[in-house]
Amino acid sequence: MARGTDGFTLIDGMRGLAAIAVASLHWQAISAPWFFAASGGLAVDLFFLLSGIVIAHAYDGRIASGELNVARFMLTRIIRFWPLYALGTVLGGAAVFVAIATGRGGYYHSYGELLSAVVLTLMFIPQGWGGKLFELNSPFWSLLWELVANFIFVLFWHRLSARVIAAIVAIGAVGVVAITLIHGQLSAGSLWQTAEAGPIRVMFSFFLGVAIYRTVPRARARSQLIGLACAAVLIGLFALSPGKWTALYHLLCVLVIFPAAGVLAMRVDVDGATAWVFQKLGDASYGVYVLHMPALIAVSWIVSHAGRAGTFPLPVLFLVCCPLLVGAVLLLDRWFDRPLRKRMMDRFGLRTRRSVPDPEPI
Repeated sequence: MARGTDGFTLIDGMRGLAAIAVASLHWQAISAPWFFAASGGLAVDLFFLLSGIVIAHAYDGRIASGELNVARFMLTRIIRFWPLYALGTVLGGAAVFVAIATGRGGYYHSYGELLSAVVLTLMFIPQGWGGKLFELNSPFWSLLWELVANFIFVLFWHRLSARVIAAIVAIGAVGVVAITLIHGQLSAGSLWQTAEAGPIRVMFSFFLGVAIYRTVPRARARSQLIGLACAAVLIGLFALSPGKWTALYHLLCVLVIFPAAGVLAMRVDVDGATAWVFQKLGDASYGVYVLHMPALIAVSWIVSHAGRAGTFPLPVLFLVCCPLLVGAVLLLDRWFDRPLRKRMMDRFGLRTRRSVPDPEPI
């Protein structure tokens, strides 16, 4: 979410917390399961829903006016994705380069294979080197499907009546129930063996977000208390480990609780100091999502080579590293991502005088 996203500060905060939840989930690669991680995979569905809201908010008017056609819209979205996405790809490739150089190549057996993977990843093309769609940076699978949803949104924009969107959401809901029952949970899509979950999850949540934006009237109510309560509820939802009730819990969150949060974001915004914190979380959300895996690999390497693997209080380490990652991402947002995107937008003549900024991916 871009800075000052026109009264959607509550969405900024939700996106930031969701990104941290995903990072916490993946932290289990070097740590035992712990708080704020067990249900972190559901954050992707919340991302998709909130993305549908802000995409409709930012682009409905511009598409209707003829300012954006399909090509200009998609180029705008790719530019919005690309600088930090490219950085996450390069950092993931660097980690594999070191692994190959030290005889631990894993899925990649040569620098040529690695170079091919980097090029394909930069083009948003999944690969088959291992079990994941994107071995260099596994969370990229959701960005691919968000781009697909963006393309469908603009390509069929003039046909996306309330009735059509309702049909898409209904079909998506059936699909969400089906894949949850098949896999026993909804946190699927990053692996080739569960790849079908990706388009189903984005179909339901993204277009439900579009429907929420177009049907729920905006209100200017502001409440710091509601913002803090919403944050506390999300932290609890992502932290909960439902055990044998996992499938039911995932369906409850995605089909009921997250849509309710989207409606709340349309009706209430955040004020006070909480608004500033939520805005910063929103500014950092995309960067945290695309860069936390390279950061995790770096920390894992440091802990391993320090001889502390298995003995260091890794949850505590995460609580130290997470704010550092957020701070680093905010610096990148200011000095790398925004300037580079501005130059790219200028280069392709895509700058606009509209006050609505381009929403962040995921």
